[in-house]
Amino acid sequence: MSVQNTSGGQAGEGVRPSQADAVSTQAPDAGMFDLTRLQPVPAGWWWAIPPAMVAWLGGVAFLGQYRANQIAEALASVAPLQTLYWLCVGLGVAGVVLMAMLGWRRDSVLWAGVVGYLVGHVLFAWLPVHHLIDFRIPFTSMADAVAFVKHRLVYGVCVAASAGAALVLTAWMLGAWPRFHLGAGSWSAVGRDFTHRSKPETYRKAMLGFALFAAVLWVVGQMGVELAPLRSGVLWALIPAILLAAITNALVEEVIYRGLLQPAFIQAAGIARGLWIQGVMFGMLHWGMSVGVVAALPTSLLIGIGSVYWGKAVLETRGLSWVIVAHAMVDVAIMCAYFVPRGD
Repeated sequence: MSVQNTSGGQAGEGVRPSQADAVSTQAPDAGMFDLTRLQPVPAGWWWAIPPAMVAWLGGVAFLGQYRANQIAEALASVAPLQTLYWLCVGLGVAGVVLMAMLGWRRDSVLWAGVVGYLVGHVLFAWLPVHHLIDFRIPFTSMADAVAFVKHRLVYGVCVAASAGAALVLTAWMLGAWPRFHLGAGSWSAVGRDFTHRSKPETYRKAMLGFALFAAVLWVVGQMGVELAPLRSGVLWALIPAILLAAITNALVEEVIYRGLLQPAFIQAAGIARGLWIQGVMFGMLHWGMSVGVVAALPTSLLIGIGSVYWGKAVLETRGLSWVIVAHAMVDVAIMCAYFVPRGD
């Protein structure tokens, strides 16, 4: 699914819509998706940073009410987490109105997406099913994984439906449509790594390299827990459960962050800057929701950089299938270390 920008303009760093949407077996234009060269964009691109900060603060404040961590405790020392969450929702609504009044339609759409994203969390919490689904981490059986999957799917539907509705409604009212890429996409599309100097290759071939990276991450994860999942003998029996959980988690997060929110960031800040802003936000969300904040920082930074590359892959393949598979590989590596019992 691809929704074209009908506003007559593009914040994509001087790239025409037909260029940015093109999928072919030829390498992209040298500067189109070069994430180290920030081409000139319309003035005021930095207005895309505050909504990312509000999304981070609101998300951490909301989820911190259910999962205690050091960041949530620090925020709670300033104000109750529920108060901070609703403050962020209020700031989001104010951002929508202010940007619309100033005539900054693209920024207004972005703020609307953030509001929808935050409201989706409270919709999820209000559903009776939220309290009926009980899952445990680490997993001890396939039943635990199935419960986790149900939980993630309900969460994903609530947040994606809320954010998507807010984005579409605001874009329709203001005539500033982001380009959503919610289909499968083409793995035959040719891309590069982070710069135009890197060797172009199809994403089908790039997946082999990413699989090798995931394998290295798997080894690093096992070393981080002193090979306990392997020594305990429970890891291999839980591989099917890990695969199910990883694929579901990747699907949910890619639809929300790369499928819905990323296009709004790109429309407001341009391609390279929009990708970096959403990537940093995604990594910081993982850091802010981790129990061990200091220990989780390196992994969260890696996740942030990875999500920039995943966002670029969505643009170049015009779809989510490649990034869902890549994301699932990373989740498998992480879950094999932290989602299974470590034994004695």
